[in-house]
Amino acid sequence: NMNNNMNNNMNNMNNNMNNNMNNNTNNMNNMNNMNNNPPDLNSFDRFTRATSTGLRNQGNTSHLNAVLQFIGSIQNFASYFTKEKNEQFFLENIPNRPLTFVTYRLFLHLYKYPENQQREIYTPDSYLKVLEIENPTSKTVKSINPNELLIYILDTLHYELNQPRNNNNISPKNNYDKTDVIQCGIINFQNRYNSIMSNLLNWFQLEEASCLFCNSTTYSFHTYNTFDLDILGCSNSNNNNPININNCILNKFLTKQKEAYCSICRKNTQMHFSSKIYFSPTEFIFLLNRGNMDPNLMNIRFFIEEKINLRNFIENQNAPSLYQLKGIVSIDLKNSKYVSFCMSPVDKNWYFYNDEVIQLLDLNQVLQFHNNSNSFIPCILIRSEEHT
Repeated sequence: NMNNNMNNNMNNMNNNMNNNMNNNTNNMNNMNNMNNNPPDLNSFDRFTRATSTGLRNQGNTSHLNAVLQFIGSIQNFASYFTKEKNEQFFLENIPNRPLTFVTYRLFLHLYKYPENQQREIYTPDSYLKVLEIENPTSKTVKSINPNELLIYILDTLHYELNQPRNNNNISPKNNYDKTDVIQCGIINFQNRYNSIMSNLLNWFQLEEASCLFCNSTTYSFHTYNTFDLDILGCSNSNNNNPININNCILNKFLTKQKEAYCSICRKNTQMHFSSKIYFSPTEFIFLLNRGNMDPNLMNIRFFIEEKINLRNFIENQNAPSLYQLKGIVSIDLKNSKYVSFCMSPVDKNWYFYNDEVIQLLDLNQVLQFHNNSNSFIPCILIRSEEHT
């Protein structure tokens, strides 16, 4: 009965979320304030063609080029910026949203309309300048970590485009009431997060803590826009055999015992911790954290599958569980640089992006390069919800 009630509550909350988003969109369309609000999140145009525009390396910027092509492969993400009706907003709000504007300009060059104006090579120099001005620690001479760069871009775009409805958090009456914790967690998310990033990428984690002293169970609810995979810890537990996403998630969500504060006992005691995904996103980004080509992490064999099923790790059975591979940021071992492999959101073909050079591939070649020949070491993966 509890599971049925929770599922019903989740359905109601999802319906409320959709209604709130639709109401918010209608309000935005009715506002006459020089387009200061970000444009419609729920309506997208298709691209005119698959990207054939390479990105020029500006001196040790292969990580930047690989990440930019990678995020461009997310259809609803890139089309949000290339939608013609959104152009006025991006042009009018340059001072307050610098990274949003250069992202808009980038995608116009990668997915140019009309087609006869498509460039073969584009130099994202304005993108690099904004990154260095807004976040000096991201200067390419100091950091070439694509994981850190991707997180910074997603977080900054979310900050610039987010439209919180209410900044006040609602606390659950009792953190040992599972349904109450979930409801408050989702309501807080709806009130505070509303951007193209949060709508596509955010996933929810439900953590359960059981006290070994008083036998009580408490819950906490968390949201994230990427999923960190501990490939080092997972490889140690698998005797250096090839690992995959499911191995890493299983290792992360295994019940672990440690000393922590029990809110019921009101003291530190031994507790069991376990977690599950409560609700999964449309686009799931997995970070393998091989930043700066750490040899200890590069030597770990990671097997990439075309499709994965996360059902065993998901608490809410109404949440998406089937995901298809759509993009990879990798280390090119031969040339010691970063590249990306992405499925085009237009023609559904796979492309290899190596700065200015673009090559058409098929999925079997992409998997072969990573799983068998080990010519490329994966760093970041993106998977899209598969509709059955």
